[in-house]
Amino acid sequence: MAQTLVSFRMDPELKRQFEETCGLLGMTMTTAFTMLAQKMVREQRLPFEVNIDPAYAAQKRIGLRE
Repeated sequence: MAQTLVSFRMDPELKRQFEETCGLLGMTMTTAFTMLAQKMVREQRLPFEVNIDPAYAAQKRIGLRE
């Protein structure tokens, strides 16, 4: 199977922690991101819940009204 390079920016400390967690799970970051992509494509959704902080949302609404 052909592969393509994907590049994006991430906070260095988050990357370090993510890399460490992946290692503890016996996988690389590439494997983890590939698993995420496969699951999203298969299920057509994020494999976790995404919520908006109500305080942040209220602050944004106030800013939009001004």
